[in-house]
Amino acid sequence: ITAQTGQGGAVYKDWTNIFYSAAGISSYSDNWSIDFDSLISGSTAYVSIRAYDSAGNSKSLTDAFYIKKDTIAPSIAVLSSPGDGGFVDSSPLVSWSDSSDSMSGIYSYAVYVSTMEDFSVISSSEEVFVSEYQTSLSSKKYWWRVKSKDSAGNYSAFSSTYSFTFDASAPVITNNQ
Repeated sequence: ITAQTGQGGAVYKDWTNIFYSAAGISSYSDNWSIDFDSLISGSTAYVSIRAYDSAGNSKSLTDAFYIKKDTIAPSIAVLSSPGDGGFVDSSPLVSWSDSSDSMSGIYSYAVYVSTMEDFSVISSSEEVFVSEYQTSLSSKKYWWRVKSKDSAGNYSAFSSTYSFTFDASAPVITNNQ
């Protein structure tokens, strides 16, 4: 297992024999392990395979597959709508800019909506796969925030927190004549 293609760069794990073939066995499969702590976070390691037969003949396959070590969190989402302190008069749709993750890609977003600025009471929370979320709420003030999740399971920090007031009631006109 090496740091670069073509068995180049640092060697993370040298050739390892995992099975000695007895005569007459045409195929073999097995699990093997690697010390993931020895891999560099944010990098790709390339695995080559070498097989021997009973007569001692060998065949190698360079870069048979690769391993990506992704322990890096995705970027933090930037909230866009409704603007902080805004008013919403129909079923609230919150949206944000897409996060980025160069290793494994963005998998989903966790959206939290609360009636408390400290999020001690969660009114709505959902895992979504696009950068918007629509929810049914009652008329009052809410705070919302988002965090991103990449395909390796790493979470970003929370976005900033925005508030909005949902007011679905039409104004009342009183005729005082």
